[in-house]
Amino acid sequence: MIQRMSENDKIVSRYMDDKAFEDAAFAVLSKVIYDTIPATDAVDYGGER
Repeated sequence: MIQRMSENDKIVSRYMDDKAFEDAAFAVLSKVIYDTIPATDAVDYGGER
């Protein structure tokens, strides 16, 4: 667990310090997050919930 925390710290530090890495990581992570959001059908609530 300690090793994993150290690896996470290195990744976060690189993300914060390296703009090219940040841009690449953001593109990948945002797609993964978007793809995990369940699709739902649009529902018309008539303005009330």
